[in-house]
Amino acid sequence: MPRAACWARTPPKAVLPHMTATTVLLCGSGCLGKFAPHLPKFGAVITFEDMVAAFPQLSLPAG
Repeated sequence: MPRAACWARTPPKAVLPHMTATTVLLCGSGCLGKFAPHLPKFGAVITFEDMVAAFPQLSLPAG
């Protein structure tokens, strides 16, 4: 079963009904090394730095 598939079949009440699901790891670039063994388990990895580069108007907390 793909990761997050259970959410696609029976989502919690707060999650809108959907047919497919994926997982995304959101973290600071400084954590990528620590999370390296787990990165292949995620459909996408987005760093906070990537988010700010793509959307400069974002104001993300430091740290």
